[in-house]
This record gives sequence, C-alpha cells and structure tokens, in this order.
Amino acid sequence: MRAVSELALKIANAEGKDITLVASGVRGRISLEDFLCAGKIAELMYDSNVKFSDSAFAAFLASKGAGESIEEIVQKSYHA
Repeated sequence: MRAVSELALKIANAEGKDITLVASGVRGRISLEDFLCAGKIAELMYDSNVKFSDSAFAAFLASKGAGESIEEIVQKSYHA
C-alpha cells in the first residue's frame, strides 16, 4: 500500500490534481476491508499535508484504530 500512496501523491503533486480513494463496497453498502484499505492508504499519506474529506478521515481513523490487528479484523469481516 505504501507504493500506491507514494505514487498517487507523486502524480497528484506533479499534475496539480486531487486524489480520490474509492472503497467500492458491495451493492451500495460498506465493505469493511475496502474501508480499512482506503484508510490505510490515507494513513500513509497523512504526513504529506493532505487534506481529507470527512469520509477519508473516518477511514483513516478506523485504520489507525485497527493498528497492528488490521489483518485479523479484515479476515473477520463479512466480505473477506
């Protein structure tokens, strides 16, 4: 995920563009593993003066809260 966040930041900065993280979910409903993955990518971008929407910040906080247990939490999710 680090490579994804670094490349996205590099491209966005070079082109003066924003970044949109899309946690796809299933049939219009949240998917925990997608949400946490987006949060982890946001977490890796946090120290780069990136401004988050409330949704991105919520995913970031969930990822931070999961901490080292993120893989175990994802494996227990409904869609995993």
